[in-house]
Amino acid sequence: MSPVAYPNQPAREVPVGFPWPGEIANELSGIRNNLGGIRTELAVLNKKVDRMSEQQAELNVDVTNLTAVVTDVSAQTATLGTDLAAVAAEITALQAANPALDLSGLEALITTAQGNQTTLDTTVASATALVPAPVPPVTPAP
Repeated sequence: MSPVAYPNQPAREVPVGFPWPGEIANELSGIRNNLGGIRTELAVLNKKVDRMSEQQAELNVDVTNLTAVVTDVSAQTATLGTDLAAVAAEITALQAANPALDLSGLEALITTAQGNQTTLDTTVASATALVPAPVPPVTPAP
């Protein structure tokens, strides 16, 4: 050990290998540089999280809009089914009132339209199942 004197303190023995003030300053400088790098990386990560939050918000708007479209298509599909049933009833009533009329072409069209209605119902149900629920945005920790 060798004696070391610090300002306003008596000299004392310092163990061999003990860092000198210059070495401590160098070490602190290195730590500060590392902390600066960590801060920079945290800033980059925060920007990425912010962008992800923005993208999630945009996706949530898209999901809401798509849900509205699917809901509207579902309503129109239901209305179409009701309208087809009403047209079929009118054809039946017309046929009963005028047995001499050949309404087979109209009946074939209604049968085809009702088959298409079933396909449309299935397609709308599949599209509805594809629409996910909106996800709440990610809020980064302070």
